[in-house]
Amino acid sequence: MSQAKNKKDSENIPLTIFREHYAPRIQQLASEVIKMLERRFNSSLHSRGAYSLLSMCDETLQQLDPSHLAQRFLDLSVRQVVFRGSYNTIGQAFRDLREQTPLSIASLSRITGVDPSTLCKIEHNTLPTRPTPRTYQKILTAYTLSETDRQTLDHFLFPERKQTPA
Repeated sequence: MSQAKNKKDSENIPLTIFREHYAPRIQQLASEVIKMLERRFNSSLHSRGAYSLLSMCDETLQQLDPSHLAQRFLDLSVRQVVFRGSYNTIGQAFRDLREQTPLSIASLSRITGVDPSTLCKIEHNTLPTRPTPRTYQKILTAYTLSETDRQTLDHFLFPERKQTPA
């Protein structure tokens, strides 16, 4: 059971990236905010000031409802793109996908966990070897493609794969 769960998690690249890169940062930020507030409470000489701070904490927490925050992140993460199919190289295809969004190479790197120099070399077709399917999969996690576009892109990236009939 444990091996099946680990295999499933290891195949979920976005979840792995989130757990390794973003969750610790979110936890660190929350800890820093708590420490700052504790210092403020410790330095508050008047109980009225402390109760005022508690009131502000309550108002802020109501505005920072986890479901609202999660939805804001999800809204930002949806990057609908279209595979236009008129590319001479894989690099042109990936550059076009990125340019259909507001993503820079640096932000795409943060989202996918792929080194920015690798992304740049992919877009400019200057990698000494072809990137792995895993690298392509990581990059594609940043975008939302229709099923048809995803299949077309997959065939463009890996023409040697046998296509299953629809």
